[in-house]
Amino acid sequence: MNDSIRINGIKGFGYHGVFAEETKNGQEFLVVSTTALSVI
Repeated sequence: MNDSIRINGIKGFGYHGVFAEETKNGQEFLVVSTTALSVI
């Protein structure tokens, strides 16, 4: 039997990155993930 865990729409905002604009202006991050697993 396959079960799944779905994460849809976790949002975060961060002020980090490689470029100066990323640390100054920040950017939004969005997580959408589905994990399938088999439970015995």
